[in-house]
Amino acid sequence: EYQLDINMACCVNCPRGGTFENESNCGLPSDTTNGGCNTPPGMPPQFSRIGCGMTYCSTAAFDGGTRDTDWYEVRVTTPTQFTWTVTSDFAAQIGLVAMNNPGSGNCADMTFQLNPNAQVPSCSTGSVTVCLPPGKHWFFVAPNYSDLVNCGARYTATLTCATCTLPEACCFATGGCQDMTSPAC
Repeated sequence: EYQLDINMACCVNCPRGGTFENESNCGLPSDTTNGGCNTPPGMPPQFSRIGCGMTYCSTAAFDGGTRDTDWYEVRVTTPTQFTWTVTSDFAAQIGLVAMNNPGSGNCADMTFQLNPNAQVPSCSTGSVTVCLPPGKHWFFVAPNYSDLVNCGARYTATLTCATCTLPEACCFATGGCQDMTSPAC
């Protein structure tokens, strides 16, 4: 049985045009909707596909032993600056799933870290921004481990995108080099 997070005193509403996650039982005891690399053994990893400008309207839970981890996959063909913004009823952990080979879309390449990441207090909004190369990238949302979260606690997650230029080595006539974008060089 779930206990209600005593700090859940707000109401996160789905904006017009939002996409519903449609995850049964908040992904507990096992997430077969968008558990990403935490999908139960014997199943391929499951991700919710997200595109630039999309908002998901989702639910989460943490029963003290198992938490719902939601993974969102974006695919891009050019370097892209992403901003991942989450508003939640509960204290959430959000971020980019770090990979040894960014963009590979392979669970074997993940580092088991979120980088960048943010802790979002309950009834708040938080975001992370990162510039990434072409490929598959995974953004993550889950309750943190500090409070129990009743199934049905809500959050919205929005991915916005912009063009970015990845840093390159810029070498100076006076000697020395520095990583910076081409226009700055």
